[in-house]
Formats: sequence, C-alpha cells, structure tokens
Amino acid sequence: MGRDEEMGEHEPLLKGSAKNVQKVRIRLHNLCCRMELKLIAAALDGKPGVQSHEDNVLGRVCEVLYDSSMITPAEIVVILNSYNLGASIKEKSASDNQSNAPMTACCLEVLGMPLTHIFAAETALAVGSYVTGWSFLLSLAVVVGCGDLALKVWRRTLALKAISLDMPTLIFTAAVGALKLGKASEAFAMLWLFAGSTLAEHAVLALARSKVEGCGDVLPRSAVLYDTGEEVPLSFLTEGSRIFVRTGEAIPADGTVFKYSGYVDESAITGEPNPKRKVIGSEVVTGGVVQDGPLGITVTATPDQSLVAGIQQMVESAASTRTATHRLLDEFGHRYSVCIISAAAAVFLFSLVTGGDSTAALHRALVLLVLGCPCALVTAAPIVTTCGIAGSAKRGVLIKSARALEQLATVRSVCFDKTGTITDGRFSVVDDWTASDASVDDVKKVIALEAASTHPLAMSIVSSFTGCMTEAVEHLGKTLALPKVDEFSIVEGVGVRGKVLGVPVAVGNEKFLSQPGEAPVPVPEDLRRFIGENRRQAKTLVFGVCGGAVVKAWTLFDTPRANSKEALSQLHSLNLLTAILSGDRTDVVRSVADTVFARSYHGDLLPKDKVLKIIEYAKRGPVCFVGDGVNDAPALASADVGWAIGSGAAMAASSADVVETRDDLTAVPATIQHSRKCHTLLKQNVAIAVGPKLFLAVYSIFATASTPLWLAVLFDSGCLLLVLLNGMRALF
Repeated sequence: MGRDEEMGEHEPLLKGSAKNVQKVRIRLHNLCCRMELKLIAAALDGKPGVQSHEDNVLGRVCEVLYDSSMITPAEIVVILNSYNLGASIKEKSASDNQSNAPMTACCLEVLGMPLTHIFAAETALAVGSYVTGWSFLLSLAVVVGCGDLALKVWRRTLALKAISLDMPTLIFTAAVGALKLGKASEAFAMLWLFAGSTLAEHAVLALARSKVEGCGDVLPRSAVLYDTGEEVPLSFLTEGSRIFVRTGEAIPADGTVFKYSGYVDESAITGEPNPKRKVIGSEVVTGGVVQDGPLGITVTATPDQSLVAGIQQMVESAASTRTATHRLLDEFGHRYSVCIISAAAAVFLFSLVTGGDSTAALHRALVLLVLGCPCALVTAAPIVTTCGIAGSAKRGVLIKSARALEQLATVRSVCFDKTGTITDGRFSVVDDWTASDASVDDVKKVIALEAASTHPLAMSIVSSFTGCMTEAVEHLGKTLALPKVDEFSIVEGVGVRGKVLGVPVAVGNEKFLSQPGEAPVPVPEDLRRFIGENRRQAKTLVFGVCGGAVVKAWTLFDTPRANSKEALSQLHSLNLLTAILSGDRTDVVRSVADTVFARSYHGDLLPKDKVLKIIEYAKRGPVCFVGDGVNDAPALASADVGWAIGSGAAMAASSADVVETRDDLTAVPATIQHSRKCHTLLKQNVAIAVGPKLFLAVYSIFATASTPLWLAVLFDSGCLLLVLLNGMRALF
C-alpha cells in the first residue's frame, strides 16, 4: 500500500548473491550541487559489481550497494576520483566532521573568478581601442576570462561523453555569444553575477549542511577513563570501558550508570525538553549533557554504534531516497530545458529565414539559453526533503525515507494501538482471584510462564507476585525457585502457553477458556461473579490455567498517557480521523476511547484483524498506524505510514517508516503538520523555480526592447538561491 515504488529502488539487490551484497557510504568532498550527480551516474552506472547508488547532495554522501565478489570499496573510490569528485570512504562515527578545505577552496575559486574576468575584459577593451584584430582580442578575452568555465565544461563533456545543459555550459555559451555581438560589458556583468551567485549558493548549502549534521556537534572529542583518569580519544573506547563524565560535559558514548546519580539533558538527541534523573543502572545516550554531579558510566556501544550515529546515518540515508515527485521534477526539468533551448533556436532561425535583425535574434536566443538551466527546478524537492527530515530528527522523530515524509502530508486517518501507545503501558494489578483448590505450586507454574513473557501485562503480574519489577527469568528462578518452562509459545491475540514440570500451562485473556478444538475450561461460579464485576468497570482480565483448570485470575488497569487526549484533539483539528485498534476487550477499548475522545475504536482484534481494519480505513485515504514497534509489525507494515513509538523499541522497528525516540504522542500531529508544511514549501519552490524565468522568457521573445543578459543570469541565479533559502525553512 503505497510502498511499491520505494521497493523498486532496491530491486538491484536481486541481481547478485545476497550474502555478497554490501553497502558502503562514500564522502564526496567535491560534490557542490546537483549538477555533479550526472558525473556520479556516469562513473557508477553499469560498472560491474555496482548494483545501485543513492546520492545526497546536501550531505555530500553517496551510498553504494555493491557485490563484494566483483568490486571493492577502494575500487569504487578510485572510479569516482577519476571524475574529480574527491571521494573517500566515510567513517561510521557520528563525530565525523567534514573538513572545511573543499568549501574554502571553492570560495577562493569563486572569488578569484570575477577578478580574472575583470582583468581579461578590461585588458581586452583597453588594448582593443589601439590594436586592430578586434575579433582576435575578443577571442583572447573569452579564453582568459572564461578559462575556468571552459575547462569545467570540457572536463564534464569528456566525462559524460555528451554536452550537459547545466549552468556553466549555458553561461559559457552565452558569454561567448555576447562577446561575438560586441557586448563585452554584458558578458562581464553576466560572469560576475554567475560567480557571485555560485558563492552564495555554496554558502547557503554549507549552512543547510551544518544544520542537518547538527547531531554530531553534541559529541565531545575525547573521554576520561574512570579507573585511571586518563583522557583518551573516542576511538579508544570499547564495550565495557568505564568512563567518568563531569557536570556540564556531554556523554561520549552510550552506556549504563554504575556510579553516582544526577540529571541528564538529552534534548539535543531525543527532543525531550526536561532533564531525566539517572541512577545506578539507568541507560544514558551519547550527547546527553550531565546537569548536576558526575557520572560513572560503563560503555555499552562504541561511538560509531551509538544512538547519535544511528540517527545521523538514518537522516543521511533518508535524505538520499527519492520519490515519484523527485523523479517527476527531474523529468520536467529536462523537458523544460529542452523546450526553452528549442525556443531559443527557433527564435534565431526564424529571424534568419524571414530576414529579420539577426543580431537582436541572437541576443534573444542567448537570453533564452541562460533561462533554460533547470538547476533551480531539480533542486526544489531535494532541499525540502533533506531539511524536512533533518528538522524532524531534531525533534526526536526519525523519518526513514522521503516517501514517508511525502505520505504523511496526505494522511487521512491515524490509527493507534492501545497498550503502550495510547496508554502508558504500566499496568497495575488492582484485584485478583485464586481458585479455592489451587496450590502454591500451581500458582508458581503460572507465574513461571508469565516470567518468560515480555508483555507489559506479564511483567505487572510477575511484579505483583514477587514484589519487584523484573524481566529476567534466570533471576526469578534463583530468588524464587520457579520451575523451568518448556515448549514456550505465543498465541497471537490470546496469550502464552507452555509446559511446566510436564503440566500444560496457559496465561491470557478469556479466549483461552474456550479455544477451538480444545475442551472448554470450567469456570466456577465465584469466578463468573469476579469477571462480571470487573467487566462493568472496563478493566483488563487475565487468566492463569494449569492442568486444564483456572487457578488464578487478575484484573489490571492501564491509564492513558497524560498527553493522549491533547494529541488526538490536535489530530482532529487537522481534520483527521482517529481510531484505536486493540486486542483487548471491546468494552475496555471503548472506555479508553471515551477518555481520550477517539472518533472510533475496535477491540478483540488479532494482528491480522488490525491489518484488515487498516485496509478498510485506507479506502478513504492514506493511513498512519502508530504502535510500539514490537508487537505491531504486521499493522506497521500494512499502513501507508507505520509509526513506531517508544525509544529502543522504535529504533529496532524495521517495519516502521517513522520512529520516535521519545514517548510523546503530540509528536504525531506536530510531524504531520510539519510534513504538510514541507509539501507547501515544495509547491512554492516549483513556482519560484519556474514562474519568474518563464515570465522573462516570454517577455524576451515578444518585447520590442532587448532584455539584458545579466538580467537573465540574475533571474536564474536568484531563483536558485530563493529555492534553497525557502527549502531551508523546513528545518524549523
């Protein structure tokens, strides 16, 4: 549902052996704008062993899928460097800061370009007034003044084995034409504007790049070892290293606290504004800033495997993906250029055929030639997508692809899982029932089975029995001598079952009392009364069955999250339908839905039933499903946009399109609103890229007065800069 197109991007994986297909991330230091994408395509497309590549201009990164049995990353780098792209294998570390040398060199080149042009143009004009052979001097001015452009165009033409209709080519052609018409001053103004706009473009892209890569700025450059007090580089850290972090310092690696306690500000990573208290045993993430008191931390993940590194890599990968809109604009940009340049040729040829003023016709043709550059149009979508994904990441919401960002803007319905999503997932046992003939050993068998489950209900039941929250079966076994569980299995939408000391045991909802193909479990009269009383109060019921008889029953209550009602209210204000899909009893789901004002609700659903409900809602438009990222894989995969919420669970959800590193439901409406803003910015960018240039093109064809060439360059460059600046608004 809406993912066929994205799946198509990875079809090349099928061409080789799966075990040999690998991915390498290559930094392209000389990748300045989308014009260089043709060079990457020329370098890699069709090369043996290279299956596909995704290019991120803003991040200057190229992700290459390759067959390791046919080509190595080093060979790929050599191929890219043969096209002067400044390629090097990108390290995985989140602290990978790009050198400013390429940008500095580019600035010097661009700043030097106008000076060369001034010198050439002024020299040619001065000498031309005394020396004959004006054509020769004009040619000399072209060679000297446009030397850098000529060299760039020549190299690109040789690399592509074709003439590229990019800005340097068009400007170079227009400059030669202007000098041919004897308009050296216009050629000078045109080249100056082009040089200045190129510098401005690089500055804007550098600013956007720094914003996108802001996550890496939170990292320190070194760490202090706890045992020796020695300050070491981050590359020295390994799993198990013990480090010491002082007040006000950033945590250099993911880990757990083993000494001291204090508050940690993780807002730069997760977007959570309030500092969290960390005690011994608490998990901390890279980039969190210690607010009070030092912390002793045991490293659980090296910096290149940290949450920050994962976020940064996910943002870069997402920014490299393309949607149908991207491809449509690229195709339209090509057709736009062809149409404008064809119009330029037609204007000039028409003048020659009809005997008109060929000089004026050539001037009009040159103006149209400059306006035919598609750079602004093909940049319109990528700048919005990249900045939009980066802007969401800074708020703790990781959008995995450009398609997901685009789909969020068109969502009509938002469906939520109940437990752990709409509710906080912290069940508390409020009442229980024990069979009169049940022994302590029977109850222990049931508790042992529950201890083997990771469901929130199971953990609450075990907690009520042991007096402390724990998930480790081995730990329970040592302290409580619980028997071993064999043949453990999960029954979807019902519960868990297994054998304990050879006795069949099951724990789950009422469906276990009357399973198809099995003898119904007897329900005593006092248990019936217990069930009836708690049903009226819309509480969750769990039953423990041992040896074919109910020995224990519990009622649990799970309160809605504090911000659930606010989140759904904001979704309603966006004119979206909200629904709760749950495997819990319908009366329990109805009670929660009434509390948070959900427009619709459905209970007693198996995982496959949730998928069917999502398909039903999809009939009215795209659907976003929000779940915990662990138990909702089918629903997450079937929705147009799957949203996993809940820190670690969310990060691990491979079936989700969006993962959230903080438990805040209000991020759902905020991100949908953000995606709609990005959609609006994209439409604005298309209008900015095409409208002014098209207006000037039509004016230059039909106006009696000639349009200055420098004005065409100003329109073209100005449109590109406006597209970049407008696209950067998606960061905020």
